[in-house]
Amino acid sequence: MGRTLQVGFTCPAARRLLPGALRTLRSRHPATDVELHDLWSAQQVAAVLSGELDVAFVLGPVRDERLQTRTVLREPLVALLPNGHRLAAQRRVSLTALATEPLVFFQRELSPALHSQVHSRARGEGASLDMRHHVSHPSAIALLVAAGHAVALTTAARAALAPGLVTRSLAGPGLAVDVVMVWRAGPVSRPVRA
Repeated sequence: MGRTLQVGFTCPAARRLLPGALRTLRSRHPATDVELHDLWSAQQVAAVLSGELDVAFVLGPVRDERLQTRTVLREPLVALLPNGHRLAAQRRVSLTALATEPLVFFQRELSPALHSQVHSRARGEGASLDMRHHVSHPSAIALLVAAGHAVALTTAARAALAPGLVTRSLAGPGLAVDVVMVWRAGPVSRPVRA
């Protein structure tokens, strides 16, 4: 009997990467079982460091000398809007336009790198985002947008899971986040390597 590989992931990895990667793993290491953990990026990094996870797919970048990383995907961020919202009529939405709206975003400590990237980009465009609602579960983002309480910035993969809401690309150079594979530095097991 093989070992169980503990894998953490976020939505973009689940939708765009893991199905194929897990098929490949199964073909190369059929005796290896996989246990999946849907966690925020910061939670995954902590779990890799503690040994609870063997590998994680997080929103990066990740900078820690105790970890090895590899960027595996670049995921665009999009605006998520309620149906009928005034910005829904636009093909692309600027961060400046979003700054006039209350936004729902996840709590900073759950994915610090992405949080910093979004605020830095907004400042670069002369905008200050009104992060009025902070959530600890990703499904709460779509709920607050659907209820008309806020608009959101989210990954394209997460937006695809929100039927009935309007998704718009961001204006200007694309704002995107790297999905980074993370594992502990040192000897690497064959399944993690695969």
